[in-house]
Amino acid sequence: MFLRLKRKKFEAFQGTGHSLNDNNNNNKQINVTLESVDGKEINFDDQDESTKIQVTLYNGKRETIIVNLKNTVLELYAHIKCISKYNGKFQLLAGYPPQVLDNPSQTISEAQLQNARVTQKALK
Repeated sequence: MFLRLKRKKFEAFQGTGHSLNDNNNNNKQINVTLESVDGKEINFDDQDESTKIQVTLYNGKRETIIVNLKNTVLELYAHIKCISKYNGKFQLLAGYPPQVLDNPSQTISEAQLQNARVTQKALK
């Protein structure tokens, strides 16, 4: 005596994924100050208080940088633009849930980025 097993019909994955490259054009607001900044390495003073920040670049590569707590988000943005060599528009995200770092005058301390992970998200 044989039992016939019913096979389930194959269903492709219907969920969603996450990407560091945002192709969606909805709500693409980026601070003009951040967008126009030139890429340059951050000034680090080993005499001042410092912290490490792990950065995930738009291409998935990870870098760890050491910054002073008095450095600003604008300086961090410029440094990440320099090391990633990405000239397009991008955002920096940090925290959980991820929040956009959009206040260029905030210091690393004020933005609570001590020992944080920051993600560079490319915008198109």
